[in-house]
Amino acid sequence: MSSKTVYNITDASPTTAFENPVRAGHYLLPANSTEITPPEFNVNTHTCLFNGTEWVVTEIPVTEPEPTPEHVPAMEQLRTQRDQLLRDTDWRMTKDYPYADQLEWEDYRFELRELPQRIANGEVPAPTLNENGMLVFDEWPLKPGEIA
Repeated sequence: MSSKTVYNITDASPTTAFENPVRAGHYLLPANSTEITPPEFNVNTHTCLFNGTEWVVTEIPVTEPEPTPEHVPAMEQLRTQRDQLLRDTDWRMTKDYPYADQLEWEDYRFELRELPQRIANGEVPAPTLNENGMLVFDEWPLKPGEIA
């Protein structure tokens, strides 16, 4: 049984068509293939697609790499985390808070609110960013009950 080269219509890659065993001289084309030879093209920079009548070679657009996002400044990240810590303790400031440590939580929240000013005054070391742009800061006030 003889064969011949045919081409995939979506990428112009060669494939094989085999002779029809019932009809000599006729070939059974694989799905999505054509006998029309595609033009020369660079597969790294172009696409080649058969539209049913002819091959269409199109240049692959060059995409610019995504710019590296700038890291959120350390103080902005600190304030965001500080604000979340304050929100996490809001419930402890209600009049019906049932535990005896409410004053300790008020002090903790006060220290959180004062933290940016203490950093600005040089009383607390300023936060930094690691190589991934994540906050590095080890001077958070201790929560009531935490041990240093």
